[in-house]
Amino acid sequence: FEQRAGNGTPEMILMAGASLGLTLFALVLLGARCQRRVNAATQEAEDSRDQYSALVENVPGTVFRADAAEPWTRRFCSRGIEELTGRPIADGLPEGATLASLMHEDDRQRVALVSSWAVSRKLPFEIEYRLAGPEGSTRWVSQRARMMLDAKGQPRWMEGVIIDISQRKLVEQQLRSAWSHARSLLEASLDPLMTISPDGKLTDVNTATEIVTGVPRKHLVGSDFSA
Repeated sequence: FEQRAGNGTPEMILMAGASLGLTLFALVLLGARCQRRVNAATQEAEDSRDQYSALVENVPGTVFRADAAEPWTRRFCSRGIEELTGRPIADGLPEGATLASLMHEDDRQRVALVSSWAVSRKLPFEIEYRLAGPEGSTRWVSQRARMMLDAKGQPRWMEGVIIDISQRKLVEQQLRSAWSHARSLLEASLDPLMTISPDGKLTDVNTATEIVTGVPRKHLVGSDFSA
């Protein structure tokens, strides 16, 4: 009777088991491929992060990101901030520190005005100011920054770079002192003294020249010497 009935239960069990096995194999294979892709993407992200970090840390000065509004709460600063301020990030610049707290108190208002102007017009800006260092020391820096905007055009944060310009400021001060000294020597002379450009134009005169010629300095400077 069983032979005539042709009971197919064993074959059905075999086919169901084979189908289930193939399905599980396909799922395992798919999971392995997904894991390989995730690992590859993770490695690529880590490599990109390392490259970005190396690039940022090699930029002269410090790369920063801070809130767009005063006092500009720090979100990120590269290690260069340690050299600029003389304070390690871990000790002197805890998370949540502000850029305003690093500035010389006499410069904060000026920086705030320039920053607010840039925010209102959504423009990048550059400004020079002093950083307050340990034991009353100061260091001149130049800050170049821009505002990052959200989809509605509102400022999200400010980011940019701060570089040390103390040496340039020192040279400028020395040049001003030298010019002031030279000017005092010119004015101390009772004889007419003047400087003449290669094309024959008067570029400067002393007070004695004004007295002798009877012509004010503002009219003499820029005129032809031969005239």
